[in-house]
Amino acid sequence: MARVSRVLLFGLATLALAGCSSAQAADLNLKPYVDKPCSMFGADQLSSLGVGRTFPRPTPPNVGVCQLYPKDSNGSNILFHVELNAPAPKGGDQKTVDGYPGYEVGGQGSCTVWVVVGDKQRIMANTKGDGACASAETVATSAIDAIKRQNS
Repeated sequence: MARVSRVLLFGLATLALAGCSSAQAADLNLKPYVDKPCSMFGADQLSSLGVGRTFPRPTPPNVGVCQLYPKDSNGSNILFHVELNAPAPKGGDQKTVDGYPGYEVGGQGSCTVWVVVGDKQRIMANTKGDGACASAETVATSAIDAIKRQNS
């Protein structure tokens, strides 16, 4: 009987630890940002990303696009999307970005990072130049952090 209790206790402890380590990030709500995708980035974030100005671009329904322009003339523009009713990206290298499933597609000096942040909701960052994938991931992470902060 003591052996069964120890095995049961060990099993329960293992399940509890597994539950703690496999927690996924909570879904984010991108709907407030579709009409104003540039609004999620604060002045401090833009400065840390090396962005001098932003410009929202015309888009189809359920998509918000923000063009981020660098402070430095040698920097690259960054294209950023928020998308609703979007399927999960296909292809690319799978990775985790700030606790969310991400996909990275790079080549020809540019890189696109897609991050699924909720049911049929995703963000996308595209950059060019040296370190394009790291830069795109930094922008995606910054956006996720901004959304979390604004929704808390």
